[in-house]
Formats: sequence, C-alpha cells, structure tokens
Amino acid sequence: MTSFELTLPVAAHSKQRPRFGRGRAYTPAETRGWEETLAWRFVEQHGRPKLSGPVRVELFFGGVQSNQDIDNLAKSCLDALNGIAFEDDRQVVELLVRKASGRSPLTAITITEVRP
Repeated sequence: MTSFELTLPVAAHSKQRPRFGRGRAYTPAETRGWEETLAWRFVEQHGRPKLSGPVRVELFFGGVQSNQDIDNLAKSCLDALNGIAFEDDRQVVELLVRKASGRSPLTAITITEVRP
C-alpha cells in the first residue's frame, strides 16, 4: 500500500473565499501562496505520484487559531495537492482532520492509497 507523508513546521492557512474584480474571480494571494508552498514542498519530497485510485488523507494542524474552520484548513491542503499527489480530490474516500490551537505551528499530511 502506497503512502506519502509531509510535515511542515508552519501553521496552515484556511481556504479563503474567491474574490471578484475586473469581471473575474480570483484566489486571494495568501491562499494561493500557501497552496503553492505546500505543493512545491510535496513535489520536493515525493515528486508527482498522482495516485489514481481511492485515497485516505489524514491532516493535523497545530498552532492554528481556534476560530479557523477545520473544513477550510482541509480544503486548502486538498486543493494544493490536487493533480500532484492524486489526480483529483474526488478520490478522497476517507478524511481525518484534527486541529490544536495551543500547540506549536505544524502541518502534517499523510496520504495513503486505499485498496477497493
């Protein structure tokens, strides 16, 4: 069973709502920067495995603010790894997400291929 882990000593950023300007929707710079950083760090460590079957994703967020929505934290990570760690985030069949605001900043991700 294939598995990939990535741990960053930084707090994750929540997925922000799209902004609109000049007749277009765009992703805010803070969200885009976080997603790009996460994607590049994953590629540096694991390349671009692009798992094609069902996957389980475990996420742990340390040092985040207590008022950050856990689903928006997860969304920013899944979007960052979409097309890199797996072909599409529709492949995620199991998702375990935890956050702890009183801990040191940390983002830990484990992606495991699931046998059907």
